[in-house]
Amino acid sequence: FAFGEWAKSAHGPPHLVGAQASVFCDVAQTFEHSGHTVVVGTVIAAIYQEAVRPLLYENGGFARSAVLQ
Repeated sequence: FAFGEWAKSAHGPPHLVGAQASVFCDVAQTFEHSGHTVVVGTVIAAIYQEAVRPLLYENGGFARSAVLQ
């Protein structure tokens, strides 16, 4: 949390202001696989910015998104 602008969330953890999206989850289950802990969550809230365009990578290169009509 040393970089960026962080805000308190009503859902628990802080979120990065201006991020494309922030998803808040409750932990539903955890399990071990190949030396890693896998966490499965239930989404309780989401914040998203429509004005920010996502970074996409497709067919070996960067791509731009477009609104579908």
